[in-house]
Amino acid sequence: MELNDNVQVTLTERGAKILNETNASMKLLCPNMNWKTDYKGGDEYSTQLWDIIGQFGSCCSAGSELVFTSLKEV
Repeated sequence: MELNDNVQVTLTERGAKILNETNASMKLLCPNMNWKTDYKGGDEYSTQLWDIIGQFGSCCSAGSELVFTSLKEV
């Protein structure tokens, strides 16, 4: 798997909350973009691997609550 590969993850409740907060902030900065802010735990989320790392990398450390599961290439 490489950084530009498209991947899909299953969001946990924590991951959905983080993604919704990030997208709500982006919606304020770029209101004309369609930022989804109603993710919930169990939702599938697809993007490039580098984007997953950028969005959730600071939330992933030893002992921390999971933000997603089931990372797979699509």
